[in-house]
Amino acid sequence: MARVPYIDEEAHRELVELTATIAAYNLVSRFLVALQIDPDHLRR
Repeated sequence: MARVPYIDEEAHRELVELTATIAAYNLVSRFLVALQIDPDHLRR
């Protein structure tokens, strides 16, 4: 993966973690929609 020269190692790691978190949330959301699972129903 190409590195942005003006971002230090810590900021780069945090950016990767943020991107992975957003991707995981998107994956779960799409999975629930595909299976027609209502998240509000699971809370009861």
